[in-house]
Amino acid sequence: MHVLQHTVVSLAALAGVAWGYEYETECGPMDGHMFAALGALGKTPAQLRFPGSIPYPDKPAGVDSIPGIEHIVWLMMENHSWDNIFGLLNRTGQDGFPLDSSTGEPITLVPQKYNNGSVQLLYEMPNSCGGKTNNPSQNWQSSHQQYNNGSMDGFAVGGEQDKPQSFGYFTPRHLPFMHSLGEVFALNDRFFCSLLGQTWPNRMYALGASSRGVIATGQTDAVAAATWPNGNIFTTLDAYNISWTNYNNSTDTSTLRLFPNITSGLAAANFRDFPYSFLSDVQQGNLSAFTFLDYNGSVQSMENPENVVLGDQLMYDVVTSLMSGPKWNQTLLIINFDEHGGYYDHVPPVPAIAPDDVLPVIPAADAANGYYQYSQYRKTGFRVPLIMVSPYAKKDYISHVVHDQTSVLSLLEHKYNLPALSCRDANANNFYDMIDFDALESQIPNFPDLESVNLAPPSDDPLLLACTTDNPGVLPAPGSVVFSATNGTGLGPDFSPKCDVV
Repeated sequence: MHVLQHTVVSLAALAGVAWGYEYETECGPMDGHMFAALGALGKTPAQLRFPGSIPYPDKPAGVDSIPGIEHIVWLMMENHSWDNIFGLLNRTGQDGFPLDSSTGEPITLVPQKYNNGSVQLLYEMPNSCGGKTNNPSQNWQSSHQQYNNGSMDGFAVGGEQDKPQSFGYFTPRHLPFMHSLGEVFALNDRFFCSLLGQTWPNRMYALGASSRGVIATGQTDAVAAATWPNGNIFTTLDAYNISWTNYNNSTDTSTLRLFPNITSGLAAANFRDFPYSFLSDVQQGNLSAFTFLDYNGSVQSMENPENVVLGDQLMYDVVTSLMSGPKWNQTLLIINFDEHGGYYDHVPPVPAIAPDDVLPVIPAADAANGYYQYSQYRKTGFRVPLIMVSPYAKKDYISHVVHDQTSVLSLLEHKYNLPALSCRDANANNFYDMIDFDALESQIPNFPDLESVNLAPPSDDPLLLACTTDNPGVLPAPGSVVFSATNGTGLGPDFSPKCDVV
């Protein structure tokens, strides 16, 4: 089940570090870090692109280069790492949990210690929701401490509480539909959230290719002050008369609220109700070129401690409606998560190209508690699940190519030859490796309809459906915390400030 996959930094990147070679570009100095970030993407310095540039300079902007795919739909769930959801996915080649050769049980590559020296092991979640206390944390400081300058040993502790729920994982027992999707359709096990932080900044990257200094959910002053010199993906689509729709549960739940300085100029007709208008439009064949789905985040998002079964049902409703709709053969659906939610993952984040020269805005209260800018926006966050559901997704394919949230922007920009919003999306990979262009050209779909795939329905287990934060089961699981003399005595991870090198 586990195939060890490491992101390879090119020889050019190593050479750049060794030689200290540097010159200025619009996206920052061409130094060791830039070489490493480009190398992680599988690119060279000659391929570096800048904001405002278009993918194909010899062709007109706004022209569709993949006419067989008319509708791109994006469903972004909340707060789970790859290992937390797909660590035990039954699919050869996916980079899930390393397994103990003698027991077959999943293991952490680095011991995850509490401050008393005990070690937290991985364990299957006893139920489908989390508890009220000792929940994982994914804020700016916690995420950087989990990464811990590359040590990857900081998931068990953080803030005022230990974090044992960070090591619970889900299986087909909890998420039968999502696991069946993962067994059938194209996956990317090197999809990283865009920064080491929470929902708001990652969703700003997803639609605006930057967070413009925002580091945290709830950072309303920084959101209000953010300026967007190149707009976001919706203003770009408008500029080229490309249709789009944001289906949302209410304007208060729309991700577009994170762009207050430009949202007021967007046409009201682009905002429609979710799920009812979306399901109706799908069945009537009235999808836009680009659709972004916002749902009831307090119920269906899967964010801890919510019941993940409800998120599995949401995905089922979206996928089955699209696959049974009249425009399925022209549709590409991306399902992913905005960030890792504080859950353990064994693959370290990789160097990234900063989107712009805007530095992280650290609130004074957080600075007083030890927050600082770390490596700014020059590193991805942790891995999260990504599935491409489309009739033209490659069969039996798992991508190991580095992508992040701005890769969906890159997909749209390459499809329509649109100008990049920032240095991040300008250079992001675009999922083309996951699309079967031969099948698309021949118009012979790999997955022609719902009946052609074996997808399990969401769980109807009454115990899972009834799970609440008052009855999550015993967390952490009995026997998952161990102590021995070899673990050390009273020595948790060292979070003393270090140089966060690439």
